[in-house]
Amino acid sequence: MEEEDHDYPIEPQKMFDGNEDIRRRILLSLWSLFGLSSGEQSILPRWIMNHLRDSYDYTCMGLVGCRSDKTAYPCCEYDFVSMTPMPKRNLTVKVNSDTYLEVFSLPEELNNLTGEQLYPFLTMKFAGGNELLFSALQGIIDSAGPNSIRADFSLSRLIDASSMAHKAQESREKGEFLDCSFWILSATNAVATSIISRGRSQFHPSHVLDSLRGQMKIDGDIWNANALYQALGLSEANNSSLLRRTRGLDELILATLELQEGPPEVVSTRLKLLKAKAAWMKSSHMAAQAYCYLGFEVVSILGMIYTKYCQHEGIPPHQTRVLSEVERAERPYRITSSVLNKVGLIHQETVVEERLDGILKSLDLIKSSTFNSLGDSINP
Repeated sequence: MEEEDHDYPIEPQKMFDGNEDIRRRILLSLWSLFGLSSGEQSILPRWIMNHLRDSYDYTCMGLVGCRSDKTAYPCCEYDFVSMTPMPKRNLTVKVNSDTYLEVFSLPEELNNLTGEQLYPFLTMKFAGGNELLFSALQGIIDSAGPNSIRADFSLSRLIDASSMAHKAQESREKGEFLDCSFWILSATNAVATSIISRGRSQFHPSHVLDSLRGQMKIDGDIWNANALYQALGLSEANNSSLLRRTRGLDELILATLELQEGPPEVVSTRLKLLKAKAAWMKSSHMAAQAYCYLGFEVVSILGMIYTKYCQHEGIPPHQTRVLSEVERAERPYRITSSVLNKVGLIHQETVVEERLDGILKSLDLIKSSTFNSLGDSINP
């Protein structure tokens, strides 16, 4: 029998209960005796800072992601951005049985960052090192205006969603239902991102359903939540479908290992992180949340594979054909229909039609309300 899941989207979970918060306050007081800066005391356990100092030669570190705005689940990793010379590839490391760290490098020219590129840093907290470099980035954010950054990012993702939904319609008209399924999921992810980022909540892929519910409390159901969830395939999200999607991701990454970013050990660690988070959500009766989270990863990985396939073949990306191209490609670009089915990309016409109808309904509603909302956010 399937374990019962919470209705989606579920209430955000707090990072600490009352007792944990008391213990944390005591620890912070003790850390001050050892000379930690106020920024380090407020957001990070001391052993994590020690690990970063011992392992990386950095001049400035900022904590980003859900740990920086206190919406993290216990399973979530610590995401850091480094402003020091590092290998250009991003790093993912496991430092104990249940703690992961991810380190990303900023572009060297901070002044050239667009509003959309600045969005992930809106909740960044100083974690250690040269505070002047951190202040420089914070000054750029303040100058651009956090509300304008949110508006730019939200509008950009909505434009992406409109383009993807159009491609889904074209694929359906051509009878290419597997490609249509890919574009539906891509468009739905983009719409969800746009909805979340238009408000005060920060977008995090592993917290999408929590954030959508929070935004719905502010907006009301102006974007037809049921239609959006239908497009995400959440009516079929249960422990069995989550297990299939997880196994499909395993097979997808294994089949395209040489295309993944970073050495095999980093790719392996990143996959373990994805599976650990999904497993924690499943054990917490949050299969729909985990299914949605892995759906974002599916789209990201498939998009990367197709881009590299086009580069290898020396061809421009096709207007609509993505999966039908890589399904016939040679290794390591080839992805079988069996794997695509496991990760939730299907070619049954009736199901594809239902999901396409869902994203088009939701997209029409959010587009009709977006410009007024964006105007209000720019001029609070």
